[in-house]
Amino acid sequence: MTVDVRVAELFGAATGPGSTFRSRAGAPARGLGRGLGLGRGRGPGLSRAPRGGAVGRGVGAGAVAGTRAGGGAVTVAHATVGELPFTGLPAAVRAALPEYAAPRRRGTYAAGRLAAARATAALTGAPHWPLPGERGAPGWPAGVRGSLTHTDELALCAVTAADGLAVGLDMEPLASAEGLYAARRYAATPAELDRARADARPELAVLRLFCAKEALYKALPAPRQEGLAFRSVTLEWPEPDPSAADEPVLLSVSPAAPAPAALRGATARCRVIGDHMVAAVTLTAPRPAYAPEYEYEYETDARHAADAPYPADAERAPGATAL
Repeated sequence: MTVDVRVAELFGAATGPGSTFRSRAGAPARGLGRGLGLGRGRGPGLSRAPRGGAVGRGVGAGAVAGTRAGGGAVTVAHATVGELPFTGLPAAVRAALPEYAAPRRRGTYAAGRLAAARATAALTGAPHWPLPGERGAPGWPAGVRGSLTHTDELALCAVTAADGLAVGLDMEPLASAEGLYAARRYAATPAELDRARADARPELAVLRLFCAKEALYKALPAPRQEGLAFRSVTLEWPEPDPSAADEPVLLSVSPAAPAPAALRGATARCRVIGDHMVAAVTLTAPRPAYAPEYEYEYETDARHAADAPYPADAERAPGATAL
């Protein structure tokens, strides 16, 4: 089972019972993006990819996964660091990163944009290469909300076009658990620290907590992230079952502690995938929460979909198949 599928399962668990499926990047996943008129808008947070070349081939090379659930559909894609060289990115996307960026940062940046291009290609039928926007958050096509995360090895992207649904995704190396535990007072409230100390693996509990909070904050529109800190919310979670180490752990925003209105009642699902901790969040909000002041204004560019690269066999690629 690929990392895409396992992360998509987390979103399925977060939004309610649903089915998880696989699709080829560049071919819309079955039922996703069809009839939505997506994939044609371009604005300040997007870049049109050049015709053909390594960029187009890179997008078509990966598989993606998605989940259908009560809250809507979420599509997930991944890319490995080094899979696409920084020079293979569209010029506008390269220019958005400072010239002094270290080679490692260039590698993770390229992997994140490639994962985003794959996810949006599966969702809308055309790959989009997000540019950094407000507070560094990636810009998405009109009607699409997404989240990016990466480590030094891997990048993940989750996107959705469901009305009133936002997604948050975070991934942290398990190797960072001990170092983060040493700085646990930065990430955890006193109540969370007490709970973590009682956990069978306190350092893993703090890593899970950190990962969940990152995903929660990423699910918020950039203006609503202003002023938030890791101690702005308190999370609660059950003791993980040692005999079910692969099962997701549910973390919930405590109703007994102060929390931003947008995060009250929110939950995150975390699980260990390989040598990473991954957290997935969906937030359901009324449409006005994102428009007009919380959304980009996009120009209509009918040429965008035609200019975006597709794999040579995109027209013949099969739809998603149920697992």
